[in-house]
Amino acid sequence: MATYSLSIYRITIYKHNKPLEHEYLDCFDDGKSLISIINGMLDRWHDERHLNDYSYDAFDDKRVSRIKRDENGGFMHFHVGPCISGIIESGAYGTEESIIDHKTGDERYRKKKDDAQMIPFYFCFYIPNHSTQGFLVLERIGSNGIFTMLRDAISHEVGKLLMEKHTLKIEPFIVKSVFENNLKSISSPSKVFLKGVKSSAFAAGLPVQCMISNNFINAEIVLSIKDHRFNWIEETFNSLINRGNKETLVVDNIECQDVAFQVTIDGRQRKISICDMRNLGTSIDISKEVRFGSDGYPQFDGLEKEAGRLISYIKKDDGKKV
Repeated sequence: MATYSLSIYRITIYKHNKPLEHEYLDCFDDGKSLISIINGMLDRWHDERHLNDYSYDAFDDKRVSRIKRDENGGFMHFHVGPCISGIIESGAYGTEESIIDHKTGDERYRKKKDDAQMIPFYFCFYIPNHSTQGFLVLERIGSNGIFTMLRDAISHEVGKLLMEKHTLKIEPFIVKSVFENNLKSISSPSKVFLKGVKSSAFAAGLPVQCMISNNFINAEIVLSIKDHRFNWIEETFNSLINRGNKETLVVDNIECQDVAFQVTIDGRQRKISICDMRNLGTSIDISKEVRFGSDGYPQFDGLEKEAGRLISYIKKDDGKKV
């Protein structure tokens, strides 16, 4: 069974070569509004023009996308206050396959090269008034999604309207409440591994075979949770959000290149590093939280509810990007 999840992204705009000076999204480049630009773009997609008619590099893999219609023929694109949500269906074409009855194995249909299986994906933009950051919630089905297509479409739309040179950035966003909730599915760690320790205080007494390069020691320090006052949720989250572009992490005043935890997942011991845990704060699994329609996909109302839960976390928390 496929897994269904919602991923969170942050949207910012800044002038060329000034990445730390974020523009207000409802009044940038002489009064332009990002939510109006996005809504206008989606309105124009109501003519069902396939999105790959535009010259986006994202469609080199022969994909086609459009706004989905509901059972009454209306477009699933809604704009209420600071939110724009809906369903975009997307699929690949260019190959031939057999469509069979899974019970009998009999061929029901031969998919042609021009045919595309259109899979529905939920989206929600949340762009508060007079804010320098907005947010995008996107559904993923297994490893499939519409992030690249939507990011490139918005970048194209914004770029052709700007008077000055700006950069639109859409990036994964860590939300603390999401991170903490996802950690509940993983056991508390039994050990903490600090890799590539930089602190010179540990250089004395290390075995001869330990290599020292550029002030880093090619060795691990192992901290036992039982003997060490270590709040793994707080330490891990702080390590994630504070790293930024830095090359090192700091845990208990010990500078190192990476941090890993020995945990139990599904009854098996695993060592998970900070890099492995980035996704824990940027997405939630909704497979058990939504109801499925007659088409086998999550119903829109359930997706809206889960997206609203994510947005409430964003409002409450001081989440920070990686």
